[in-house]
Amino acid sequence: MPTATKPVIEQYLNRYAEVEAGLLTAGDTNWPGECQFAHALIIPAYREPSEFFARLVRQHLRRESVLLIAVINQPDSLDTPDTANDRLLQTLQNNSRGIWQKENLWLGKLVDSNSAVLIVDRFSKRPIPRRQGVGLARKIGTDLALALYHRAIIKSPWLYASDADTLLPNRYFSTLDEHSPWAAAVYPYRHECSDDALSQATLLYEQRLKQYVDGLALAGSPYAYHTLGSTIAVQAEAYAKVRGFPKRNGGEDFHLLNKLAKVGRIISLEAPPIQIQIRDSDRVPFGTGPAVSQLLKEADPQQARIFYHPRVFAELKDWLDALPSSQTTDLSEMPLSRRSITALRNLGTETAVTRARRTSNHPDTYARHLNNWFDALKTLRFIHNLQEQGLGNITFAQLKAHGLSARTPNPPVEG
Repeated sequence: MPTATKPVIEQYLNRYAEVEAGLLTAGDTNWPGECQFAHALIIPAYREPSEFFARLVRQHLRRESVLLIAVINQPDSLDTPDTANDRLLQTLQNNSRGIWQKENLWLGKLVDSNSAVLIVDRFSKRPIPRRQGVGLARKIGTDLALALYHRAIIKSPWLYASDADTLLPNRYFSTLDEHSPWAAAVYPYRHECSDDALSQATLLYEQRLKQYVDGLALAGSPYAYHTLGSTIAVQAEAYAKVRGFPKRNGGEDFHLLNKLAKVGRIISLEAPPIQIQIRDSDRVPFGTGPAVSQLLKEADPQQARIFYHPRVFAELKDWLDALPSSQTTDLSEMPLSRRSITALRNLGTETAVTRARRTSNHPDTYARHLNNWFDALKTLRFIHNLQEQGLGNITFAQLKAHGLSARTPNPPVEG
């Protein structure tokens, strides 16, 4: 079978991919010759209801050529296979015609369509180490998609990562052209809206996420994009260059995009938006689910101090504007607040500047080198440092009093 790959992809598959991807690159896989697909969609599933599969079948799998890679997983801290995982496995298999199986992989063709389901069993067989959680689940699925792209079984170089609680719009796959030059694309999103307390708390937290990205954009940060795992599409070669999803139980989306931003551009798509179901969740240690659960404990969530003080973004802008001049000017001589200088020193900026001065003579090269060092994680830590020095979080009412708020929610999702 012809290959669709480049050397960097082959190197990744040989050295860094998970075991499951190796099952597809071995010479004796006997993958059905008729099973080729336009797109790959990767969804990790832990204690997920099976309704999402029917939704995907109705909206995409019957109309397009898609391989759904479902990584059904659970942490190894559980003694027995989760019953919800077992129900999902049975649902996927009962609605597909099994045509191939190898170890913990099972492939089923969706009847009367050009799509199929590749099930990865990481709950009854080899549960995932608790500390690696959703990051490893996403990596297993995306490594499989990459291996299939390598074998030209998947046509598109875009590997689509989402979650079971999403409603993907009609133009989800067609929005990205095969030849789009970016390292990754991030879809806009919106949570479902209703009047119950869970919905209102989730929408409030959504505003907080948008405020952060908008603040970075106003400051001129190259890392101004959302980092929700359910909204990401990654280009195959770029994914291989950064060695895939980090194996961690939370924040894997943030850290993947942080790595990708150093090898290519992260594009924030304007449309179509993904709709995310609102639900209470405790499957990861931090993120939207735990944050919303904490908000629900407040007597009045709108009085919770969850929003960033606008000044942190103003001081970030001051630093980013001054960053190129650090090639010849010391931090103490820059037009920065005492807070910012302290925060930068706490991050080891002076050491990074010294290193960049030695290795980068041209101003453009120097600025690029230092911007790569002062990445999304350093940006977040810089803001945390400013918060610890007195620019603490504020309430939603205080944010509005500053005349600032997050953007209005995205327009409704297509039917």
